[in-house]
Amino acid sequence: MPRVNLHVETKTSSYDRLNATLIACILLFGFLFAVLFLIWLTTVFDFSARSAGPMVTANDPGDSKPEGVADDILEPGVEEFPEVEVPQLANALEAVTDAVSSVRASLEKRSGDAAQMGRGAGYGSRDGGPGSGGDGIPEYKRWIINYEAEDIGTYSKQLSFFNIDLGVIHQTKNDIWRVNDVGGGARVIKTNRTRENKTLRFQHKKPRMRRWDKELADRAGVPLDNTVQCQFYPEATRVIIRQAEAAALADTGRKLNEVRNTIFKVEQGGNGYIFNVIDILYR
Repeated sequence: MPRVNLHVETKTSSYDRLNATLIACILLFGFLFAVLFLIWLTTVFDFSARSAGPMVTANDPGDSKPEGVADDILEPGVEEFPEVEVPQLANALEAVTDAVSSVRASLEKRSGDAAQMGRGAGYGSRDGGPGSGGDGIPEYKRWIINYEAEDIGTYSKQLSFFNIDLGVIHQTKNDIWRVNDVGGGARVIKTNRTRENKTLRFQHKKPRMRRWDKELADRAGVPLDNTVQCQFYPEATRVIIRQAEAAALADTGRKLNEVRNTIFKVEQGGNGYIFNVIDILYR
């Protein structure tokens, strides 16, 4: 058989070299274009996490006392009840048993749209000024009342003895329910913020007493969705508290406008229960 010599061309053609050059250029320029596009994108759009800016009040009172309820420019809404409470006498309250509840009062006006009433920042200063009554700190800021009860039955009897109504306030509507005589034949009276805008009301700070208020309202058949509970103090009961405060001040020789807080305890005495002054704090 004759021998065959094969000749193989292994050289790269001009077409292949041109094709490879074009592909390399396309990849290079494509990569550079992508990098430049990302750089441009980050300069035009801000992808950083944004934090809330500072709150600015348009009606800044400056150094003068602000106008409005509780020395605040914008009065707090009902939904702010749980937040506006300022714990007082933390050291002294440590010695009180779990059966004792501290409550604070509030006397803000409750009228108009609930959404607007929620714009306020809470209570203002504690040293007089507009809305303070002109004779020192008003009662709804000054009084701190401790309830001492072993069970919910005793607590309900204390409320009934002083004719204190249990209040259920809707946070987004104008509805308010008052439960009268919670320790006896509970009777529910439906009212609204306009009628109760000057009624003194307290709200418990201890979760246990808040649960009791909620349970008593539930027993009376009051709807509890989206509501907060409090106690409405009638004028006759406020007179009793004022008399106890005045008697305690008479022994000290101090004046009412010097008092920052008067601390009461509801305990047995007389024909049922009394408001006993256990401490007075001065400004």
